[in-house]
Amino acid sequence: MKAFKSAAIALTALLALVACGCDMDQATNPPPPGGGDLVVNEFMASNANQGMDEHGEFDDWIELYNRGDAAIDLAGYSVTDNLGDHQKFTIEAGSPTVTTIQPGGFLMIWCDSQTDQGPLHTSFNLSAGGEDIGIYEPSGDAVAEFTYGAQSSDVSYGRTADGGDTWVLFSAPTPGASNDGGGQNTDPVIATPVLDPAAPAAGQTVLVTAEVTDDGTVEAVALFYAVDGGAFTEVAMSLPVAASQAGDAWGGYIPAQSAGAVVTYYLRAVDDEENVTLLPAGAPATNLTYTVAGGGAVPELYINEYLASNDSGNTDPFGGFEDWIEIYNAGATAVDLGGMYVTDDLGQPTKYLIPATDAAATTVPAGGFLILWADNEPEEGATHIVPKLSGGGEAIGLYTAALDPIDTRTFGPQTTNVSEGRSTDGGDVWTTFTTPTPGASNGTPGK
Repeated sequence: MKAFKSAAIALTALLALVACGCDMDQATNPPPPGGGDLVVNEFMASNANQGMDEHGEFDDWIELYNRGDAAIDLAGYSVTDNLGDHQKFTIEAGSPTVTTIQPGGFLMIWCDSQTDQGPLHTSFNLSAGGEDIGIYEPSGDAVAEFTYGAQSSDVSYGRTADGGDTWVLFSAPTPGASNDGGGQNTDPVIATPVLDPAAPAAGQTVLVTAEVTDDGTVEAVALFYAVDGGAFTEVAMSLPVAASQAGDAWGGYIPAQSAGAVVTYYLRAVDDEENVTLLPAGAPATNLTYTVAGGGAVPELYINEYLASNDSGNTDPFGGFEDWIEIYNAGATAVDLGGMYVTDDLGQPTKYLIPATDAAATTVPAGGFLILWADNEPEEGATHIVPKLSGGGEAIGLYTAALDPIDTRTFGPQTTNVSEGRSTDGGDVWTTFTTPTPGASNGTPGK
């Protein structure tokens, strides 16, 4: 706990250094706090359900604040997630009512790789694993330049006072609105829990772990579980749970259950100011769940290739540069993915249920391939799934309807437009592809 706490304090201190323009090793210097009227006021690099864009999508975002006395039209300004490429995305002219930020006002830039949605939608996503943010005037002068570290889902970083010097985390983000000191005395933040084993089978005890952070001290964390709709049982979680966690994860155990049992659970954290956080937020009415696997037959399907950072490579049928996962069927019969689960979090195998409504779209032919578009746009078809992939690194899992694991893959930070895949279809050796092969045999990979 203390080790993790120190890391969190160090990261907050880093952001404070960024805000005040102090020198930092391996980082750039932003303009001093009083050096300009336009500032980055808050940002979120991992958005699951905090702040929708005008199309109803939960995209990464950067909030700008105008602390001056005159309106500023951002047409011609550039935005980047790579301080070595200042012109990565330029805000187009022609829509001044959209691109102008009023005195004392806020403006949202959506980092969603969907430039067709408007002039404030960039050609890149922000990485939850940490990267750069840069904003530049048409002259090339920097409005803001800084590097941030790994982010927690639905937690933003922002200035405690709009345009101020001090940065803090916001467990209740304020996109497009005043921060108003809201980052102080925050509730505990519970990261997505991890199950071990990820897909529990009959007779297996399940270890539930989750990182919990706070701007003060986390006093207690508890796990509540119920079986087949019964009453919840409380389990006190401990820190550390094992030497391998190095004191950074709270953990508790759910006893072994029989095949087919449905286990629901949620977490509660309390800090030294008696602030309480529940995960999920609506618990116990809303909760997490898993079904104990029965050990049935598993099809010969493989996660064969994937692209987690796509901004100018392969397009989906709608012309979007979306993340994708290629599934390969090594078996002798076709397999319909409808009714199976795909996830980007091995602790939540049931994160997304592939619809069983369009077998023509979701069936992988024998010896063939199928692309799942990880774009958070399920309305575009049965192969468009809810979890996006993180260029900062995460996991991919494919599970049967009975939650038996078919294939999983955990990966680290990715290079934009470079895929990772098996060097031979269904093989054991993984490599990179500078020329990705979605929907086709990997053959000889490019390196």
